[in-house]
Amino acid sequence: DVPQLAQSVSGILEHMFKHTEETCFQLISDGGLDTILYWCRWTDPAVLRHCAMALANCAMYGGQANQRLMIEKKAAEWLFPLAFSKDDELIRLHACLAVTVLATNKEIEKEVERSGTLALVEPFIASLDPERFAREMLGSSDNIQGRTAQDLQRLVPLLDSSRLEAQCVAAFYLCTEAAIKARQRKTQIFSEIGATQSLKRIVCYSTNSTTSSLAKKVLRMIGEEVPRRILPTVPNWKSCEVQTWLQQIGFNKYCQRFLDHQVDGDILLRLTEQELQKDLGMDSSITRKRFFRELTELKTFANYSTCDRSNLADWLGGIDPKFRQYTYNLLTCGIDRNFLHRVTEQQLQEDCHIHIGFHRVRILTAARETLHSPITLQTTSNGTDVFISYRRSTGSQLA
Repeated sequence: DVPQLAQSVSGILEHMFKHTEETCFQLISDGGLDTILYWCRWTDPAVLRHCAMALANCAMYGGQANQRLMIEKKAAEWLFPLAFSKDDELIRLHACLAVTVLATNKEIEKEVERSGTLALVEPFIASLDPERFAREMLGSSDNIQGRTAQDLQRLVPLLDSSRLEAQCVAAFYLCTEAAIKARQRKTQIFSEIGATQSLKRIVCYSTNSTTSSLAKKVLRMIGEEVPRRILPTVPNWKSCEVQTWLQQIGFNKYCQRFLDHQVDGDILLRLTEQELQKDLGMDSSITRKRFFRELTELKTFANYSTCDRSNLADWLGGIDPKFRQYTYNLLTCGIDRNFLHRVTEQQLQEDCHIHIGFHRVRILTAARETLHSPITLQTTSNGTDVFISYRRSTGSQLA
């Protein structure tokens, strides 16, 4: 309980957790995580900063097994006061990073959500100025060079996550790093780690203004072209919107062919490889693969609300985010959430063109589990209250 000792030891643990999964496991086994969580109740800003960074490092470098141990030790709950701290923005920022990394682990996502900490992330990030943070980091002896490529590489999966909070935190960190790397003329690092395409994807598809704005800032600072946002209601696209999308993904060569055949959003979402080759003149199989990679991404991020009354898209995304790509295939066959449990695997393959067998099995399994899950009955507050009573010897009947 000596403040100076706590500052020193928490600082050492912070750096030790930024190592390998084996090191993190050994530290947790030896009580290092318990010590950090104990110190989370302190008020010393230096100790709390080390604690927040230690938890972020453990989440980032520890792997899924150690993330499970963090949840078992209530790390997500202890991150709440750190993320709510009013004294130090760095404490809050690293706490937000830690909790969003934990939330991207599907096995523990529900436990992280129950902690309530995730709700603090996006509003806090929206209030920050990444360039001011960059200036503060440049003035610090610990961070003057910024993060290494290996460190930044670990943020890319957060950009590609289906969770808004993860995208938001990662975009902020990369925006801060972009300001530092631009001064050092090392902006090529973002392409090397694969962040550039992920940032462009966020600009094109994200509906969150904070995340999209941060991604645009990063792209401008590193000298990349900022794409235009794509209208999400793809099923309602006219031919002109399809033309814009083709230009944006680098398929200008085929614009006239698509225009001649009046390919709109509905046709685009139902295109087959045979139609692409024979009718639209895309002869190269490699080019077709590139096209379908972009089309799959479009299907995954599209908004189907105008034709998806049962919210099938979000249900599929709950099984696996990439399963949203199958939404329109199912809807155009007349299948919604209420009917999906009656569909056979053969019908999914032949009628709905879901070609990957494991995906078909997962979708059908989830549909049947939903059918047999217990239903919670909700009472309405405006209903009639009914009292059943009888006369007792000690009192009168309830009126």
